[in-house]
Amino acid sequence: SKEIVKRDIVKNLQKIYMSLIDVAAHELEHQTQDAEGRWPREGFITGSEDLEAYLLQPHEVEAFSRGFYTVAVKTGTPFEAIVEEAIAIKRIMCNNNEMPNCGDEMFAKFKIAILDYAKKQLPCAQDKEGRPLNPTACKKPSAPAKGKADTEAVKGKITSLLNRILGRAGEQ
Repeated sequence: SKEIVKRDIVKNLQKIYMSLIDVAAHELEHQTQDAEGRWPREGFITGSEDLEAYLLQPHEVEAFSRGFYTVAVKTGTPFEAIVEEAIAIKRIMCNNNEMPNCGDEMFAKFKIAILDYAKKQLPCAQDKEGRPLNPTACKKPSAPAKGKADTEAVKGKITSLLNRILGRAGEQ
């Protein structure tokens, strides 16, 4: 029926939208790293060279974590569930492209790196059951609330980042 097709289209558009948010947050984090002098100038490894080494680079772990966390907050989904969904997608991509070293061990290392980063830097990120990954450091009982305050905070960070990139440090 038309309603089922419409519902499927909306669901797929929502997934695409969340993927775009993930990628945007990931790439904005790289811009922040660069602006703060934390972007590697040498020795950068690409995914086509060595996927495991690429995924486990500290600047990539940070960027992936920030992207996943943004999606988790926007959707109200536990962070760990978003990580597992992303790994499932990356696993399919690896298999479809017949990439070497795309086994369980590599993805387990990636997940551990992401969760370790989140425990230190995103303490309110949630495990699959919705509990904070780092309950002693998390000041809130759950992930940050969605809504106007969250949107304004994100806008402020994006504005600040863009101003730094454009060399207008004092403007907000």
